[in-house]
Amino acid sequence: FVQFPEKPPLWREINCITSALRAENPDAQTQFLRCVFECLPAPVQCDVLYKSAEQQYGALQQAEAVMLLLRRFPDAVVQHGVKLAETLLDSEKQEGQNSPTGCFRKLFVCELLPVILGTPDLCLPRPLLYKYLLKAAEFYITTTARTNLGDSPHPGDRSLVAILAMRQSVEHVLMFPVVPDCGVVETWSRLTQLLHTIGSRCDWQTDRPNR
Repeated sequence: FVQFPEKPPLWREINCITSALRAENPDAQTQFLRCVFECLPAPVQCDVLYKSAEQQYGALQQAEAVMLLLRRFPDAVVQHGVKLAETLLDSEKQEGQNSPTGCFRKLFVCELLPVILGTPDLCLPRPLLYKYLLKAAEFYITTTARTNLGDSPHPGDRSLVAILAMRQSVEHVLMFPVVPDCGVVETWSRLTQLLHTIGSRCDWQTDRPNR
């Protein structure tokens, strides 16, 4: 890896290893590749994951690779967390994803934001926290609206939340999936918890939500 960093065969093998690290249902081959990775010294693991992200084609693939790095090495969040957040939100604009439930926003809200807010050493300015809260609220409210619209037997019987979230056409909102395994109550619970977490960082007087 150190002596031949530009060799294509090397990166094919590394991509196989990083894919194995992301696999949800590992088979024997995947487990073997994970063991190979675990045998590497921690600094080399970190370097491999970061260089692997640079080799990915496409903004989403790069972001997912960096997320793998952040999940395995929480200390890297201070250096790469905010940068990845801005990359995701910028990519959302560049890719023309007008819905707040697109793949970049989903990765930001569901995976990256909890990691960022769960890193005490990462000090964020209040304007940035407000921005993150707004982006997350848009995601969760539109997700709830989609669920309500999809479940309601009467098209005219829509909740206030659904009406507020319908900035775009219903067809466009329904193009994107809801939060996996997340009903309306759980969606609001996540948003409430996020509000409390950001409120604590901003010294707001808030009641801790019931879990």
